[in-house]
Amino acid sequence: MKNYKWANDLNVSELLTGEMKEICELIGVESFLLLIDRFNKTPIYFSDRVLLPMKRAYIIKRRGEVEARQLARELEVSERFIYNVFEEASGGVDKRQLDMFGEK
Repeated sequence: MKNYKWANDLNVSELLTGEMKEICELIGVESFLLLIDRFNKTPIYFSDRVLLPMKRAYIIKRRGEVEARQLARELEVSERFIYNVFEEASGGVDKRQLDMFGEK
């Protein structure tokens, strides 16, 4: 990491605006400067989509312990999403879905 000791003499958060100011206040000046150092001139887009694999793992871990409705509320997903994850974890397709070719 570059030497940012000079920034210790400043109130960095007050000098920033918009999202950069928000990020700095959220994670702190030192972590903010680490991000700037590592990702300088890199556009970064944050999306909660990266949380889906973690949500799926959490659903599988809590299966049988917590009702689907409660998991859905906790993770802010639909109950259908919860049931789809349960089904995927079981290695099958939804048994309520009709078989197009009449096979079992």
